[in-house]
Amino acid sequence: MEDSEEQKPAEQQPVAEKAEEHVEHKVHHKVHKKPVEHKPKSDLDEEVSIDFSGIKNFFKGFKSKEKKHVEKHVEIKHEKDEEISIDINKAKELFLKYYPVLLLLIPLILAITVRMESDKLSMTDDWARNSVYNYYQMQIKAQVNSQYPNMPDANKNQVVTEQFAEFLKTNKDQIEQQIPQLSSQYKSYFQDENGYRYMPDIDSYFYLRYARNIVETGHPYDKLENGTVPWDNHMVAPLGSSYQASIHPYFLAFLYKLTSAFNSKITLMQAAGYYPVILAALAILPAFFIGRRLTNNVGGFFAAMMIALNQAFLGRSLFGHGDTDAYAIFFPLFIIWFFLEAFEAKDMKWKISLSALAGLFTGLFSFAWGGWWYVFDFAVGAAVIYIAYLVFSSYRKKIHIMKSPAVINSGIVLLTFIVISGIFVTMFTSFTSFLNAPIGPFAFTSIKNAALESLWPNVYTTVAELNEGSFSQIISGIGGIGFFLISVAGIVFAFFRRDEHGHLDIKYAALLVLWYVGIFYATLKGIRFLEMLVPPFAIAFGCALGMIFMWVTDFMHKSFDIKKNIGGVIIFVLMALLMIAPLSSAYAAAKQDIPIVNDPWWNALTKIKNESKSDAIINSWWDFGHHFKYISDRAVTFDGATQFTAAHWVGLALLTDNENLSRGILHMLDCGSETAFNVLDKDVNDASESVKMLYAIVVMDRDSARKYLIDRKISEKTADEVLKNTHCNAPEDYFITSEDMVGKAGVWAHFGSWDFDRADMWVQARKMNAEQGISFIMKNANKSKSEAEKLYYEVQTLKDEQEANSWIASWPSYVTGLMPCSANNQTLVCQNVRINLADMDTTAQTQQGTFKPASLTYLYNGTFKEKIFNTTFPYAVSLINKDGNYYAIMMQTPLQNSIFNRLYFYEGAGINNFDKFDYQRGITGTEIYTWKVRW
Repeated sequence: MEDSEEQKPAEQQPVAEKAEEHVEHKVHHKVHKKPVEHKPKSDLDEEVSIDFSGIKNFFKGFKSKEKKHVEKHVEIKHEKDEEISIDINKAKELFLKYYPVLLLLIPLILAITVRMESDKLSMTDDWARNSVYNYYQMQIKAQVNSQYPNMPDANKNQVVTEQFAEFLKTNKDQIEQQIPQLSSQYKSYFQDENGYRYMPDIDSYFYLRYARNIVETGHPYDKLENGTVPWDNHMVAPLGSSYQASIHPYFLAFLYKLTSAFNSKITLMQAAGYYPVILAALAILPAFFIGRRLTNNVGGFFAAMMIALNQAFLGRSLFGHGDTDAYAIFFPLFIIWFFLEAFEAKDMKWKISLSALAGLFTGLFSFAWGGWWYVFDFAVGAAVIYIAYLVFSSYRKKIHIMKSPAVINSGIVLLTFIVISGIFVTMFTSFTSFLNAPIGPFAFTSIKNAALESLWPNVYTTVAELNEGSFSQIISGIGGIGFFLISVAGIVFAFFRRDEHGHLDIKYAALLVLWYVGIFYATLKGIRFLEMLVPPFAIAFGCALGMIFMWVTDFMHKSFDIKKNIGGVIIFVLMALLMIAPLSSAYAAAKQDIPIVNDPWWNALTKIKNESKSDAIINSWWDFGHHFKYISDRAVTFDGATQFTAAHWVGLALLTDNENLSRGILHMLDCGSETAFNVLDKDVNDASESVKMLYAIVVMDRDSARKYLIDRKISEKTADEVLKNTHCNAPEDYFITSEDMVGKAGVWAHFGSWDFDRADMWVQARKMNAEQGISFIMKNANKSKSEAEKLYYEVQTLKDEQEANSWIASWPSYVTGLMPCSANNQTLVCQNVRINLADMDTTAQTQQGTFKPASLTYLYNGTFKEKIFNTTFPYAVSLINKDGNYYAIMMQTPLQNSIFNRLYFYEGAGINNFDKFDYQRGITGTEIYTWKVRW
């Protein structure tokens, strides 16, 4: 699973004030892409048969239909007065012979160079320039303020601008030396000790750890559980989880072994970074040849260019992005290419071979990516439509289908594809996976349900990639309304394509419609699927431009007697201008690809690795779990692949104001993960009641907890089994609170405040009539009749899962960042918050007026204090002293007293069960506190 609702931390771009001190240390001393019976061709795009057996001819050359004899030579005078005779016609002949290779090479080279741009970390050059410029501007502004204290600010700013421009002129060389030096230091913040960039995202580290295992042990898993089951002992600590086989770690390990043969110093992480670049470049080949088969070389070129530059794919295939996203483009394109070429091949052995090859790639796809079934469904669906069309055409012509070569051949291709796909999917994954392919699309219907039938919260509701997309988002994501309309025109044009016999050939159109519309719909349900829309979009885009190119050049030749070669070049150049914006955007996106992992994270996790026991467990919110496991080589409670009941438990450990409850929850998780709940609920059979019992016993000693359970009719056997998973001798626990979790507070606090009684009302009571529902609520939630009536009618008003989610539990969030305070006598002015230091009276200015907050939290002589105000205002304020300066931050209640707030913003003041183990701070705002839990 990918990024959650809580996005990458807004820390990536250092602002001037965060770098000022660093800059000052270095530079203060220098202030200064017509239906006819046969496809028409232009001279610039002669027809070449490219069934698979003849692909090698593509690279051997293309022969022009018309060859002209050399008639004229042009004499060119060299600088040294030497005359060289150049045969223009020979050059033209060579160009016409080899230009398709050029049309293929251009997008292929761009696909590589654009993606490799991110490895340069060139954004740091801009950061460094801004930092240096801002430093000097601030120095000049200070001088202006000193000399002209009464000058209006607008005039001062004008003077500063003028003086800075003059300063740049006279000190240009000095400043231009400082910028690359500072940029180099910024780059090092995102690089390891070898100067290689850290992998930029999170999920890459999931596969990278398995690849490391392969390199070191020969297998991806950590151990064989019970001697037979491949096991990952870093997930779902302390239990571990079965290893799910995938081709990806093997490919990453192969890349490392291959590249290390040429560079002995290359690291696994750096070598794995080339994976998306390689697959993106290879994906250019099928895109080009599908587009070329559908229209012509120009159509192939633009289809390939869209694969190379479209940002929906580019953003997931930049250098270093080691997740499996590139497979979702690479395999579908090759599968469809082989499948289509099987229909076009003349020889039956080639038809069967190509169809079998498509089936093999389908099997490999299933081994690489869980959503493999979609391209299989679309290919089979398009083939069925095409064969049905052929059967209908044969019926109209009164030809028996068993005497129709087209029907027989197509049926053989389809049957071969299905059978071979089934064999290889079964081989690489399972027969059940193959059988489930037709029903795969229905798997999304419940993915966003607020509460599961088990009453536990559905973590998928907060995964950003699964947020519903809109038409505008999708159209924008694939290049804008203009490109979208071109692609739609391409699909329309495909319906008029004719085969070599002049018959309508609808298989391409059928495929594009199913593929395009199907993925478009999926993207409306989850924006994460936008990347998978790129292949059908690119092919349709190339089809449109290829057909337009052919029609326009033919029109210019017939109407204006313009040679097709000349007209073709003109039209091609004009069309190529469409690629300027995508190319520019692609480079900009690559430039801005900055790793989440940086030196502070690497240092913090390396310290845990070096100073903890091998069975130690890391607890934090799930987002960064994969890089916790890889860097620290320690187990985690949950991560992006294992989001289960722990979302509630860890969320509550962060949200509660009771540190004993927080510690007790972590102790329970470290003893047996969710085992305690599972064991207890087998007896209780009521999730809400079981959870409440666990809330109670995790803060008790073992004897008290056992008595509590026995008193509530829990069998002794069950009680002892529960306590084994709540009151064990737990391993070391390292609890991380980090800057990114401030922005994610709404999510972890939502799960932490999950109301199981309300979830039960949504799942069960809303389906009942009033009498039944009210009675259900009274009994199960222990409510009075009036309270139950109110809750029953509330749940009946909820329109959808989204509303239900918010009704079951709120989303307490930080509503501001840290607001710097300035002192005005005894009053601190912190933007819209004023705090009287004499009595800590506090007001907050809003658009609706001035209000007192729910409370103010602060430290007094190192002791955590809270002043509560008599108000209905739903926000609280925390006053924080950092590095001798005061800051205020506003948040929704009850975050102000939460363990997270106290550990992160108050550095654990007054907390007894969490000992500070490490603190890391970075130039981009990263702050990481690591706490060792005191058992």
